[in-house]
Amino acid sequence: AFARRANESLLACDLFATGVEEDNCPEANLPMFLDLLKFLNIPEGDVAILKQNSLELRDVDVAAIAGSAIGGYRLFHVDGAHYAEATMHDLSVAACVLAPGGVVLVDDLHNLRWPGVQEAFHSYMRTVPPTRRLVPFLYTGRL
Repeated sequence: AFARRANESLLACDLFATGVEEDNCPEANLPMFLDLLKFLNIPEGDVAILKQNSLELRDVDVAAIAGSAIGGYRLFHVDGAHYAEATMHDLSVAACVLAPGGVVLVDDLHNLRWPGVQEAFHSYMRTVPPTRRLVPFLYTGRL
């Protein structure tokens, strides 16, 4: 959000509800997210907030929020449901709406609690032809 250019969109998609999915984080709630925006001095109106399952999200929906003028997102953070089907879907959406030279961040890639994230990542990387080619260039542990 801090590296956002004037013509770029911010988008958050989350269920923002506990107990809806097996891997939901109890801390993932809308009031907490809105408090974080306030703390970071990011106006709530600057963020398109979609309170839904990311499996319902299509690349055309995400692209429409970004607007055609900017050519896609420079940064896309995948941190949704942690099972393989959802992560694979989120990676495919991210790849489709990524600007040339853009970066996809994959959260919990090597977290032993969520093997579905790694399974989906490697499945995506082996898919021929891929939705869009992504090239891994950095791995970091927990910061």
